[in-house]
Amino acid sequence: MSMTLKESFRYQNFLDTILGQAENYLRQLDNYMIITEEHLRNKAVAAAENEITDNLANREIAVKPDVLIDFVVSVLEEKDALTKAINAAKTQHCNDLDVLVEINKSRRGVTEVLKRMARTKGKDSITRGSAYTLNAEGNQVNYYYDIKRTFRIDFNRAKVKSLISRLSVDSDRASATIDYWQTSVPVDFAPQFDLNDTFEELAEEYNQALAS
Repeated sequence: MSMTLKESFRYQNFLDTILGQAENYLRQLDNYMIITEEHLRNKAVAAAENEITDNLANREIAVKPDVLIDFVVSVLEEKDALTKAINAAKTQHCNDLDVLVEINKSRRGVTEVLKRMARTKGKDSITRGSAYTLNAEGNQVNYYYDIKRTFRIDFNRAKVKSLISRLSVDSDRASATIDYWQTSVPVDFAPQFDLNDTFEELAEEYNQALAS
């Protein structure tokens, strides 16, 4: 069984999400420690009954921590195998994909900055300033005055527009190549998990599979 690069990247992101949720879950003390409270009411009131409670009911997933840890390791192993399969596919079919994606990301960033510059127009504006002076009595007083701000273009607009056009063409061409590779290059990998399942569902399914 195989998947396209685009599908494999989506699955890789899914595994990262599951790992992140698992890490957050295992950071919470309630989820890997049994916290017991013994309410010694009888010492305070002879007629009262003591009570012992624990935190197990607070856990969001009915899976023992040891099993959950094993599940997390299995997700890590899945990501490791997937990443290696993706790398093998890139090496065989599109070795320059990562380079093309990275430079196109930078190209688009520069193009957006140039577009913003090209949209900018010169203008004048008036703001208010304040300073201090001495009045007739020799006292320091505050006074206000106008500040005229002038904005003038300090770059070659025609050159910038030409660059925008050239970079946009290069970016579109690179995007078409990237899209072709991502949707046509096969990755020899069979997903173990269903992308539609949540972290909780996957952990419980893993637990049930061990029990069966």
